[in-house]
Amino acid sequence: MLLLLDFGNTALKYFVVNQQTYIAEGRLDAVAFWTEIDQLFVHHPTITQAVAADVRGVLDRHQWEQRLNCPLMLLDPLRINLPFQTKYKTLGSLGQDRIALLAAAMQQWPGKAFLLIDLGTCITYDFMDTQAIHHGGTISPGFGMRYKALHQQTGKLPLLEYEPQSASLGTSTPTAIHAGIQTGILAEVKAQIRFYQKIAPTLTVILSGGDAQKLSKKIKKAIFAQPNFLAQGLQAIWTHNKVL
Repeated sequence: MLLLLDFGNTALKYFVVNQQTYIAEGRLDAVAFWTEIDQLFVHHPTITQAVAADVRGVLDRHQWEQRLNCPLMLLDPLRINLPFQTKYKTLGSLGQDRIALLAAAMQQWPGKAFLLIDLGTCITYDFMDTQAIHHGGTISPGFGMRYKALHQQTGKLPLLEYEPQSASLGTSTPTAIHAGIQTGILAEVKAQIRFYQKIAPTLTVILSGGDAQKLSKKIKKAIFAQPNFLAQGLQAIWTHNKVL
């Protein structure tokens, strides 16, 4: 069986896969990581391979393999074969999560020009053309980061949690913060979509990430990826490298 690991900025997730069937999935605690990993291998002793997207840079492949006797593939773009071409000039810093998501989108929408928007800790935009060439994109702060920045970088603004705001005009400090962040992100996303639609008029827009549903009723004709979308990309890249 194959173990898929998604080490994002906010959460550590795992998926145990037997061919195309998801046997188990869950979250790992960063502090108790090795204890929980050891238990995971006890419960699933037939795991023989692992592949990880590690944006935190905390996984050490040699430590992993010595401890668990299980080969680990990290999505280091300088060390693996990507299933697409990229014009990204700093390839070594292309996020492993972005690589996995691009692979998943390519597998699900082959031959399509698409804009992949991942709404997590950061909001990333990645454009792929019909020839499976990745042209790059943009990175901006996500919902949580913007709320924290307003509080941490000012003297008196409160730290708020996301609450849906229908009005663009805030009539109090809390509603002004909500309106500013939410209308700002919505305007940004729509502007990015318009920009890439000029390049590729038949553009497919894909929304993924934990905060994607916050825009569910506001972005027309966008496709919302499944919760295990990144895991699908991990498996696709593992299969691609295995075949090669």
